[in-house]
Amino acid sequence: MRMKGLSQVGMTVKDMKTSLEFYSKTLGLPIVAVKEMPSKVIEEVYGLKADTKIKIALLRTGWGSMIELFEFVPSKKRTETKWNNPGMTHIALDVGCIKKAKKRLEKDGIKFISKPIKVEGTEVIFLKDPDGHLIELIDLGAIYYVNRYIGSVVAKIITMTKYRDLDKI
Repeated sequence: MRMKGLSQVGMTVKDMKTSLEFYSKTLGLPIVAVKEMPSKVIEEVYGLKADTKIKIALLRTGWGSMIELFEFVPSKKRTETKWNNPGMTHIALDVGCIKKAKKRLEKDGIKFISKPIKVEGTEVIFLKDPDGHLIELIDLGAIYYVNRYIGSVVAKIITMTKYRDLDKI
């Protein structure tokens, strides 16, 4: 099987309008679609009662991947993400320049939960969306070009050599 890339990341949100304002207007991600799921899909795919309503929105990020937002009615209370619990912890969005992104988002009232920090050739900063999902803004620097143009070849070589024997990790 050949993996072409990450298609989408799905997140459940409390209020679709608030989340779309954040992801589309504040972060600048274009909205591709907003739709309600039919009751047959709700039962068969999600295993929920047909009286549950699900609204889904797709927002495009760079490189063709999407963020898929789900709003369930009725919804359940959100539990806070803990870094050391198994499961998804955050999404990372490549913004190119942390300083510019931080300055622009602060004008929109966004509060950051960390300061910019340099990590192995990248620069990162963290914030939370309206539902408390962790979002990492990252400037990949030169790694962007390696990843973009020869990343799949480099990853295959590293997997076949350094990480060939998973028992040694």
